[in-house]
Amino acid sequence: MDNTRRNLLFFGTLLLGLAASPLGAQFSFTPRPAPEAKWFPVTEFGAVLTLNRVEASAREQLLNWELGLMGNLSRRHSLGGTLFISYSKHAEIYAGPKLRYRYWINPTVSIEAGAGPIWRLSYIESGTWLSGQIGLNYRDLACAFLQFDFFEETIASAGLKVGRRPGAILSALAAGVVGIRYLISLMD
Repeated sequence: MDNTRRNLLFFGTLLLGLAASPLGAQFSFTPRPAPEAKWFPVTEFGAVLTLNRVEASAREQLLNWELGLMGNLSRRHSLGGTLFISYSKHAEIYAGPKLRYRYWINPTVSIEAGAGPIWRLSYIESGTWLSGQIGLNYRDLACAFLQFDFFEETIASAGLKVGRRPGAILSALAAGVVGIRYLISLMD
């Protein structure tokens, strides 16, 4: 990964950390619309199923994680950012920042949309591509989503993510398994 991408990921993560600390009094670990919460975390882990087969099949994602922070702008609208990390079927890792928008239908159901650049971290000749996602979220416990990754060809995917505490626990477990598999792939 070149220095520009590394610096962008570093400063994005740093900014999320700095923004979270002064927000303590209005911060809720359980995402809710305003006025119950002003800020809330995004901790999602999901499985992805590719809907179309393309030549760039190595880029088909299997698992993805999103970690970030969102703020309620009003009772219906939230805006924030996440760090998107994805793992492909050939042990490639993709990552990038994502701008996220949430529309609260009611206190338990929301529609989400997000997009941002995505970089292949495990390959030297990596380019910058775009990833976009739209989903229907229930209580931040489950989110059914459609995802479009724009590489040389467009890859359409569908999936299911879990959030909050279950998402954080599954993320940690999957990261350990993926990390071990990735290290093994480097030895081959």
